[in-house]
Amino acid sequence: AKAYGLKQGTVAITVHCGSRGCGHQIATDYLQEMERYIKKNSVRLPDRQLACAPMDSRLGEDYYKAMCCGANYAWANRQMITHWTRESFEKVLGDSAESMGMDVVYDVAHNIAKKERHQVDGRSMDVLVHRKGATRAFSAGRPEITMKYRDVGQPVIIPGDMSVGPYILVGLPGAMEESFGTTCHGAGRQMSRKATNSISARDVEADLSGRGNTLRKGSDEGLVEEAPQAYKDMDTVVGVVCTSGLAGRVAKLRPVGVVKG
Repeated sequence: AKAYGLKQGTVAITVHCGSRGCGHQIATDYLQEMERYIKKNSVRLPDRQLACAPMDSRLGEDYYKAMCCGANYAWANRQMITHWTRESFEKVLGDSAESMGMDVVYDVAHNIAKKERHQVDGRSMDVLVHRKGATRAFSAGRPEITMKYRDVGQPVIIPGDMSVGPYILVGLPGAMEESFGTTCHGAGRQMSRKATNSISARDVEADLSGRGNTLRKGSDEGLVEEAPQAYKDMDTVVGVVCTSGLAGRVAKLRPVGVVKG
């Protein structure tokens, strides 16, 4: 925790967003292109959403570049929100973000494919690791980790729901051996977005208020989609991750305020 700049009583702001419409459009466009590709090349698939193209094909290369553009858009999105958050703290508290130590602990993507080198059956191989609903969890020593954390291991951010807050974990060797340096990206949904229509926005607000959590929302619809009861138990899921040796516990954050777009 000390290496990550975290201690008891630290105020932390977590930003959870991605490429949104930009990424969705990239996926939609290339799914159509790949469907045409597999039809032309007589590739049989059990599900149309498994449409694909060889990495060394023009289509595969084009999609990978477009996906990377989406990831860059998402990174810039989070950086802007971080900038505005710092400005808000400066305005309210009358001090500079620098003097308040408002440094980024880590920024990492999920729902992305990454070119990486891993050990496969005792051989070092270049592979393309697909992480869907998953996030990277590299252990100490990996060259991709910033020097600040390389001797410790990569910070692994596991977002929680609006009521329980996120965990900060650290990547362990077990993840490198068992899952290509990967762990879960949150507890996962137990209710579909459609199923959350049965949940009342007023009940969600009352629940969060009862926990001492201040809420600002963009809409009732957006709020109920992310209702705490829509997700699995966070402590249980993180317990499985840690018991399996994929990551180790560093800190748990308690939410006191939530902004839901």
